[in-house]
Amino acid sequence: MTTMIELACGADPHLHVAGRCPNRSATDAHVLLVDDDDDYRGILAAALKAMGFDVEEASNGADAFEKALARVPCAIVTDFAMPRVDGGQLVHLLAQDPRARATPVMLISAMPDMIPLDVRLGCAAVLAKPCSPEVVAGMLRML
Repeated sequence: MTTMIELACGADPHLHVAGRCPNRSATDAHVLLVDDDDDYRGILAAALKAMGFDVEEASNGADAFEKALARVPCAIVTDFAMPRVDGGQLVHLLAQDPRARATPVMLISAMPDMIPLDVRLGCAAVLAKPCSPEVVAGMLRML
């Protein structure tokens, strides 16, 4: 059973709880970052990398799903509204595949209230966009 955390991006970024990748320190986890906005994704990726995270990027849910199966990440941070395969569809695809089913997904959306309940329940966290890299990192440390 997944516990969903919803925040308006005001969380304490210094929170730390041991995550699902036990052979890593607090910040060297492999994270898949998915967003069709190249600028936002690039800024968030650069910040997370500077904090020590191993970040892989994808610009849509279809590419993210392929990358997640090729190298299962410790967590996936994804936008909701994207072309081809959106964040909600990605959550459903991951839940159906035994190779990636246990991977926690953090959904970031400019309109989190518009995300369907079934998608929200499949996520470890739902954050309101824009969200600072420090808050995203803090949440990743909690997963």
